[in-house]
Amino acid sequence: MREAATRNNDGRGPFNEGEQVKDLVATLDNWQKSGDKRPFKFIISPEFGDLVDLERLTRDLMTRMERNLATHLEWMAVSHFNTGHPHVHVALRGRRADGSALMLGRDYAKHGIRAVAEDLCTLQLGYRTSLDATEAHRR
Repeated sequence: MREAATRNNDGRGPFNEGEQVKDLVATLDNWQKSGDKRPFKFIISPEFGDLVDLERLTRDLMTRMERNLATHLEWMAVSHFNTGHPHVHVALRGRRADGSALMLGRDYAKHGIRAVAEDLCTLQLGYRTSLDATEAHRR
C-alpha cells in the first residue's frame, strides 16, 4: 500500500472488478476473519507491462477466470509502477459464489492463468515482433 508503489499516473490505487477499492486492508482482514481456507495471491507481470493497460488486463483476466471456473470471484488488485517492470498484485478470495472453497487445479494455476494472460496481452498489443524478441533477449 506504499503510495509510491500503488499510485499510477491517474492517481488510482487498489481496484477490483468494477471500482477502486476503498480499504484493501480491511477487506483482506474481513476475508480472513470469515474463515476462508485458501486465499490466493499472484502477480501479473507482462513482458511489456509499461505498454499494457494493467487494470484492463487484470479485469479481463479475472473475467476469463470466472468463466473457466464457473463461479463469480471476489478479488482485489494493486498495480505497481515503482520498478522497471510494472506489474499487478492480485488477492483472490478462496471462496466460490455458493460459499464453498475455491479450488484451483495444479495445471490451471501453473499454466492456465498464464496462457489466458498471454492471450489478453496479445489482444492489447498485437503479436510479438522479432524486434520485441531481440529486446527481451537483451534485457
